[in-house]
Amino acid sequence: ITRVKTRTLIVYGTEDETAVPERNAEVLIEKGRPWTDMTVVKVDGAVHDDIPEVMGADYSSTIHEFVTRCLYPGP
Repeated sequence: ITRVKTRTLIVYGTEDETAVPERNAEVLIEKGRPWTDMTVVKVDGAVHDDIPEVMGADYSSTIHEFVTRCLYPGP
C-alpha cells in the first residue's frame, strides 16, 4: 500500500471474520494514509460479503461518488 499513489476506496465491515478488520483494512488504512488519497467507509455490522445489503442505497452512491471524484477531480 505504501507504493499506491492513486485514490483508493476501502469499504469494510466491522464484523468481517474472513478479512478481520484489525488485521486487514485497519492495517492498510494506517500504513497507506501518509502516501495515498484514501476514502474509507466502515460499515457497522457488515460481514465479508453483505456490505451492499447492509449499506442499501448508500452502497451504490458511495461507489458513484468515489468514481466521479476520480474522473472529475475538483480544483
